[in-house]
Amino acid sequence: LFFIVHDEAHYAPLHNSLVNEFINHSKIASSENVILLQVSATPYCLVTENTRVPRENQLNWFTDKNEESNYIGIQDFVDNSIKLESNGANLETLISGTMTEDSTFEFGIDGQSKLERKLKDMYKKCNQRKK
Repeated sequence: LFFIVHDEAHYAPLHNSLVNEFINHSKIASSENVILLQVSATPYCLVTENTRVPRENQLNWFTDKNEESNYIGIQDFVDNSIKLESNGANLETLISGTMTEDSTFEFGIDGQSKLERKLKDMYKKCNQRKK
C-alpha cells in the first residue's frame, strides 16, 4: 500500500507540470494499492465537473456561514485588518485575527538593504570559488 499526500494540491494545476505527470500517471491513477490524499484550503480547481474525486470523498469543513467555528479564513483576516487600521491600530504588532505588517522584514529584502548586499557579496564569492 502506498499513501501519497499531495499538500497544497490546488497549486499550479497545469497539464505540463511535474505534479500533474506524477499524480495522473497511469500506474498511479489506476493502481488499487495507492491512496492519494489531496489537501487544499482552496480546492476549487480540483472539484470541477471533470473531477476524478467522487463527491462522497470530498470533505468541505465550513459550508454554512452561520455555523459556529473558531476558523479564521482569509476574508476574516482582511476584514479585521481593515477595521483595525481604519481605527488607527498599529498593524506592526501581533493582533490575533489580523494580517501583520513587518517593515523590518520588508526593509531586509529591499534591494538596497545591508542584508541584500551581504547576500549578493556572499553568492559572488561562492561562485568565484567554484570556478
